[in-house]
Amino acid sequence: MIMGVVYTLSINNFQNIKDAKIQITLKNLKKSLQNIEHSDSVELICLNKCQSCKVYVDGALHVEDNRYDEFLDDSVEVYRYDFSYGFMEAKRKVFFNEDDVEKDVCFSLMLDKKGVSDQVAVLFKNKVYDFSSYIDDTKTYASLQELSDAKSTLTQEVIK
Repeated sequence: MIMGVVYTLSINNFQNIKDAKIQITLKNLKKSLQNIEHSDSVELICLNKCQSCKVYVDGALHVEDNRYDEFLDDSVEVYRYDFSYGFMEAKRKVFFNEDDVEKDVCFSLMLDKKGVSDQVAVLFKNKVYDFSSYIDDTKTYASLQELSDAKSTLTQEVIK
């Protein structure tokens, strides 16, 4: 009988751990989106000065999940890297909601069916998050210059 009680308590605790929602950050965002089952793409779109974020799977709204809300604010800046010009601010995505009304997008990130994300660097709260790697997890840098230096070093290693 004691074994049954211990077993029941253990199973319930494991289930609670499994169901616990992990707090979303830019560091774990890519991994979180990769874990959502999709055939073609999965995309996070943040509206209302980044107060409300929704996940779209294969173009359709995914189950409501408020853990993506308010993990960013409108101070977020997104950059694309060009080998010749360095970092340039990325244009914001145009988005039409379910009622076909255009909304201002504060932030978006899309992953394709292979789990490869948009090739961007995100500046937020004095850290730069590098989403440009095809294989590695999101790396964090202290500045765009530090990331630029890392890209230059990598380019030099590939050229050798």
